[in-house]
Amino acid sequence: MEVRSPCVLRCLYDLEMKQCTGCLRTIPEIEGWWKMSDGERKLTLQRIAERRRENKSKDPHHVGKTKAP
Repeated sequence: MEVRSPCVLRCLYDLEMKQCTGCLRTIPEIEGWWKMSDGERKLTLQRIAERRRENKSKDPHHVGKTKAP
């Protein structure tokens, strides 16, 4: 079964964080997604999950929103 893209169609690139605020991928991860093996995609999803946890811990007012204000 193919690993699905984490894109949530809320593309906005954060220059400070160097990642999309919607899916939390970096430009190389976004550009390379379709060339990655399923194993590489799973590793990318693990990195995204870690970024999400880090972002929540840095923002005490985070309520699960991924869209920029």
